[in-house]
Amino acid sequence: MWPDTDLRVCYDCIDWMNGQRELQIAREGGPVQVLGHEPIFGVADLARAVAHYDRLGWKIEHHDESYAFARLGTVTLHLAQNGDAGDRIAGSVYLHVDDADRLASTWRESGLVVVGPRNEDYGKREGRHIDPDGKLHPVRIAHPAGVAVSCA
Repeated sequence: MWPDTDLRVCYDCIDWMNGQRELQIAREGGPVQVLGHEPIFGVADLARAVAHYDRLGWKIEHHDESYAFARLGTVTLHLAQNGDAGDRIAGSVYLHVDDADRLASTWRESGLVVVGPRNEDYGKREGRHIDPDGKLHPVRIAHPAGVAVSCA
């Protein structure tokens, strides 16, 4: 929000607006703020999937031989090569949150099974939960590794 040049906002008002944002986040539910989300698609053949999205005009970035990203504007898709039957990913979501550790702790307190979070080689502190069907990948949570994010 950019005010007219004649309008000045004092620090007390900014603090009040930040407090209102925190109340809104609390009312919407959840112990953390979700900063973004990206779908993860399990693919049978990563090279074929990458070629497909490349032909559609998506910008491709490889993490390694089994994982890539396809970006179009502000949308990012994760493309994950499916491994053996026990590790197959049909689809899931990657949540960028302000504090993955706090969210993982809250989920554990609710009786859910959570793996991590831990610092990953790609600069994220990432955790995963195991859903009622025993799947490890439905929701992955992360914030930048090495960043002190908790406000609690």
